[in-house]
Amino acid sequence: MVGESYITDPFAQGGGVETSALPETVKLVGEAKLQFSQGHYGLAIDAYSKSIEKDALNPDAWLGLAASYDQIGRFDQADKAYGKVQELIGPTPSVLNNLGYSYLLRGNLDKARGTLAAAYHGDPGNPYIVNNIEILNERLVKLGHPPMVMN
Repeated sequence: MVGESYITDPFAQGGGVETSALPETVKLVGEAKLQFSQGHYGLAIDAYSKSIEKDALNPDAWLGLAASYDQIGRFDQADKAYGKVQELIGPTPSVLNNLGYSYLLRGNLDKARGTLAAAYHGDPGNPYIVNNIEILNERLVKLGHPPMVMN
């Protein structure tokens, strides 16, 4: 998770990408995560973008870039980054969780519901996914809709 935004790490699923550019990209991604956690989303975007310039196959950088764009309301750019990360590692629970949260930010509660349900079914014990479902349910109930029930 980065800050309070309930963003999960794709490498938490046990994946990873080997690359000769890893040490520099790890530094850049670390700097981007720090900027994100401090609410400096533009600086996070810059650092994630630099990391991607060095290693375009880094799913952590693409996922962080998508989340950063979400935070500034650039959903068109976020969608491109989510598309790229899914090309690289597929629709993992972490990716689906972040995408579901993105839909939540956009106010698209139907897409958020479906995407977070898929994330939950892939990793029901993930506290970030559960938290995002709780946030979604609060909004749904506030709008007079039934909450999402996970079994």
